[in-house]
Amino acid sequence: MAVKEQVSAMRRDSTIILVALFALSFTLTLYLGLQSHRAGQELDGIRQTVYQLRQAQAAEQSTANGFLNKLGEYGRTHPEFAQRMAKYQATNAPAATPAPKK
Repeated sequence: MAVKEQVSAMRRDSTIILVALFALSFTLTLYLGLQSHRAGQELDGIRQTVYQLRQAQAAEQSTANGFLNKLGEYGRTHPEFAQRMAKYQATNAPAATPAPKK
């Protein structure tokens, strides 16, 4: 009889452990799904911000290019100013950015 009671107790314990494992698995799946949803929403917000920043940068770049064009026109009529522009290499091309240091 002792063996049957031990087998019955082990069966009950294994059933309890199995149910607990399913509950834990479900909870973890639910949590990870929620985190994935939140990360997706955050990514959408970041994408919108990046888009707005790119639009602003494009507008500022066209303004800067227009300013450099006007400086170039002024330099063509004023040679002393053209020398200053040549000294500081003011052109219509965007300035080259140095490579990041490792």
